[in-house]
Amino acid sequence: MDLFLERDIFQELIKWAKTSQKGLFLRGPRQVGKTRSLLELGHSGIFSGYLYINLRDDEIKGWWDTVRGDKSWYERFKKFYERFINYDISYGAPFLADKKLLVILDEIQESPRMFNSIRDIVREQTLKLVATGSYLGIAEFENYFSKNKQGYFYPAGDVEYLEMNAMTYREVVHACAQAGCDASKEEIFQYYFQYGGYPEVVRTWLETKNYDDCYTVLEHLYKILVRETQRYVCEPVPVSIWDRMFIGVALQIEKKKDILQDYDQELTYKFKITGDNASGRDNKISMMRWMLSCDLLWQGDVINNLKNTGNIVKQNYYFADQGIMFLALSHVGQYPTMAIDKGNISGMLAENFVALCLRDFMVPVSYAYKDDEIDFLYKNLQEGTLTAIEVKFSAGDTPSSVKAMRSGYIGHVIKIQREIEKSTAGMTVYPMLDMDIFGEFIGYPKGQTRYTKTVLNIFD
Repeated sequence: MDLFLERDIFQELIKWAKTSQKGLFLRGPRQVGKTRSLLELGHSGIFSGYLYINLRDDEIKGWWDTVRGDKSWYERFKKFYERFINYDISYGAPFLADKKLLVILDEIQESPRMFNSIRDIVREQTLKLVATGSYLGIAEFENYFSKNKQGYFYPAGDVEYLEMNAMTYREVVHACAQAGCDASKEEIFQYYFQYGGYPEVVRTWLETKNYDDCYTVLEHLYKILVRETQRYVCEPVPVSIWDRMFIGVALQIEKKKDILQDYDQELTYKFKITGDNASGRDNKISMMRWMLSCDLLWQGDVINNLKNTGNIVKQNYYFADQGIMFLALSHVGQYPTMAIDKGNISGMLAENFVALCLRDFMVPVSYAYKDDEIDFLYKNLQEGTLTAIEVKFSAGDTPSSVKAMRSGYIGHVIKIQREIEKSTAGMTVYPMLDMDIFGEFIGYPKGQTRYTKTVLNIFD
């Protein structure tokens, strides 16, 4: 195999493998490394072996759908396994008697019957089961439109859930060290800021250091996303629609306004729903919601009152991968009617980049009220004071934060930017390329990740 870029989530997978009696759902977009991480887990020595089952394979899906309810299914399962292990070693490793087998059900949303059998399999305790899904959003939509709202049965209590996305900036910094890469921190930042964290793109950069190669891989991934969406929608979704949707998200990041409504009618399609639900129902679903369900976009919170930081008034959309955002914005020239200032593209990318880094340890919260905007807020739990986090790609003023500080709502301002300048008593200037350690800088434990369990002691 090529270089395995170990992810933060891998330690959580090991913990589940060693200590949990439950199954596992590992969700996330295509091409972010879910299957590769699970195959590495299968080779870790924790299990007797593993079996990888891709439910997009019609033969495998057909067999799996017919075996349900058969009391001798496990023996049949072994024979089925041995058939494929003899055909292609990549399907798994031999059975051993002293340890459980790891079974990886990939693209679980392709088989509602298998999806709904997970609880029974987990409760048999004869193997360790992990199911992955790149488009689990379709399961959620089928639940919504099914007659009894349960097209897919989520086995709460029997299965743990983890979400995996493209590599974070910190993970890429660590991957460079793991690979023995001699790139400087500045070079790593310049790569990630534009081309993001899809593992295939990261490996391409580690191997060639050529941005054109990285862009080519990104374009290929982008086309996969567009092409595979056709499996779930009744109407074609051309690349131009995706471009406009993603550019709309970028505009929302820049303007802090809910401008996505302007695109809602254009970004609405009918999804393929099983049974007779599709024909008789108005099953139009916003493409934006579809992208959220497929984990290509995510949301942060927005408040409009600095006195009441718990009053969330709406959500901001962000890109789950910096490279996809850069790619979409690179297509801006094809749509001259869209109101986007090319000079602001670096600023949009910078804010999404910082949001992704903050997501490692907190839910990003923004402030927007009339003409006042603050990119992000952080509350020091020990001191109880608010800190404004402002993002500037090059340099610039932060009038809203300064105004809030003078009014006593904000105790301090951290300005994250590319250009280094002197900090002042009320404002700290923080280098953008050091966002991989920003959590530690503001007081989180070293190595804190989105998977780290943080327990608060209310009596401290």
